[in-house]
Amino acid sequence: MAYLGHRKFLPLNHPFRKQKKVFNNKKELGIASQPLSGESIFEMFINNDFSNDENSASTRKRSIGFSRSCWKKKSIFFELEYWKKFHVRHCLDVMHIEKNVCMNLLGTLLNIPGKTKDGLQSRRDLEQLGIRPESVSKVVGNRTYIPSACYTLSKSEKRTVCQSLSKMIVSEGLKSHDCHVLMQQLLSVAVRGALPKHVATELELSNNTISDTLRWISHGPSPSVITYSSYVMNGICYNTEHRDGVRNVQNSGVCLVVNMMQISSAKDKHSIVKNMSFYDVIEEIWELNYINFKIIMFKCNWVDNVSSVRIDELGFTLVNLKCIGRKKNSFILASHAKQVFFLEDPSDSQWHVVLNPPNREYEDHINDDELGDISLNCISSNNVPMNVFEEINDEDDPNYMQTDCDG
Repeated sequence: MAYLGHRKFLPLNHPFRKQKKVFNNKKELGIASQPLSGESIFEMFINNDFSNDENSASTRKRSIGFSRSCWKKKSIFFELEYWKKFHVRHCLDVMHIEKNVCMNLLGTLLNIPGKTKDGLQSRRDLEQLGIRPESVSKVVGNRTYIPSACYTLSKSEKRTVCQSLSKMIVSEGLKSHDCHVLMQQLLSVAVRGALPKHVATELELSNNTISDTLRWISHGPSPSVITYSSYVMNGICYNTEHRDGVRNVQNSGVCLVVNMMQISSAKDKHSIVKNMSFYDVIEEIWELNYINFKIIMFKCNWVDNVSSVRIDELGFTLVNLKCIGRKKNSFILASHAKQVFFLEDPSDSQWHVVLNPPNREYEDHINDDELGDISLNCISSNNVPMNVFEEINDEDDPNYMQTDCDG
């Protein structure tokens, strides 16, 4: 249910603007006009004398600049000094609007005379607009027939829908006669089996956020993408590599842990499922706009896990950031990223040691600092193998002296 011409108020990249068949066989390319402010409206009729008598001379003879205005009277509230400064100077009665929509919907589904919005005049409007020729009214002899629409219910289907509504027992506190509850929850259940699947789907106004999200994703994001050099996700600040290059901190390193299937070894071809970590720095930060929600993506050139990631004998993870292995799959969800930072290995400048930053929790859990509002949980990034300690024997006499440097 929509008014023709109202699609211009939708965002420019809204999918409804491109749809033609379900509306008037035309794409909506228009742009909505800017809403008038209270001061501009006040100036339109400040010098005009409105009268309740429609036959008065003041009504018939208006000024030229005001002849095309839709205003017929001046609200008494404009006598208040602050009224013209309000952005919204009226209040819509949501309850009665929803009640009217519900009654029109039920009247159309049940084809109630005088209540349905799918009458002879609406079918003639379709003919005049040149859309949906299969639904245009037909004249046979002295009678005019209206073809049944996909949502037209037969007598038995009407009886089934009404019986379903009358037998519904809802939980305490839920008003089954409330129009909001009726449209949002009960009606979609009552028409199950009575209407075609695509019609029942349109009537189903479920609160399932997953299906709504997938529906918006299927239409694709906005063609214009906003990029950031820094972004805060889950309380953690992420920077691009370029931004870190002009700063004294490092917030561009990320790690992605993936649960994937791998081959045990060259000799053992049996596959196993285990976690694998991928490392790199953030090249770009993108914001994808899906109208109802936005998704943050990180673009990274991931390090080759085969030859450029290793764990040394002390348990430190070392990566070679110059060896790129996955250029095609460069984007990840920002919510899936785990922040790390890289320190150059003093023994080999080609390799960097991977470390995890401390987890800052801004709550007074242990009350051990001066203000008692910050606790740092440092996560060790290296797991020292136990065999390193097993090789140390207390009976051995270790050499505590160096002979290759001056004392």
